[in-house]
Amino acid sequence: MWALFYFVSMEKIIVYPASRVFHNDVMPAVHSAIANSGADTIWIMTDTEDFPNQLPDNVHTIDVSKQEWFKPGSPNYRNEYSFICLVRVALAKLFPDADRILSLDADTIIEQDVSELWNLDMQDYYLAGVPEALLSNRLRRPYINMGMAFFNLEKIREDHLDDKMIEDLNHKWYQWVEQDCINENTVGKVLVLGPEYNASQFSDPCDYPKIWHFAYTFGWQNKEVVQKYK
Repeated sequence: MWALFYFVSMEKIIVYPASRVFHNDVMPAVHSAIANSGADTIWIMTDTEDFPNQLPDNVHTIDVSKQEWFKPGSPNYRNEYSFICLVRVALAKLFPDADRILSLDADTIIEQDVSELWNLDMQDYYLAGVPEALLSNRLRRPYINMGMAFFNLEKIREDHLDDKMIEDLNHKWYQWVEQDCINENTVGKVLVLGPEYNASQFSDPCDYPKIWHFAYTFGWQNKEVVQKYK
């Protein structure tokens, strides 16, 4: 169910996880965000200080390879890319001055303005996102796909939810790593958005996507909507 919109003044931030393997793949996503998102600042979380592509002034990289929340050998640290996704649960710590943040996978394209997200009434919610249709029906509750998630960092900090999720990820094994952990810890505190905000194979069909999410399907880089932003 949608919450009412209310108007606030805050910096609009988008963050993408992209290890060095995905440095080139993330660029269409970034270009689409510049063109359509209304974001003030865009961050790319990566695993190196050396990013090969020239970036506009409002796009920055942040090397999270030295993060100390998750170490090799911990239950959900599975490869060189996974820990960057794990850091999603620590965004409130990584961006201590941000109240809200839009987290997107590298294989997404923003096709329409999504600045209205920052005007959602999120007071009672940890995040807003789009449910995966099959899993949500099976669980009989919304199960949010983390290819797109709009986080209320202010409430996450207030309730120390980030500490709880970091603890869980370091001591419990999850099949879908941080996605399972976030869903487990936010039951009843999720604002459900329409499928247009995460148009993918997992969501219900929609005619006019605001955000495409290709879920790393084979050949997704060659799709017309992706090529448009290369």
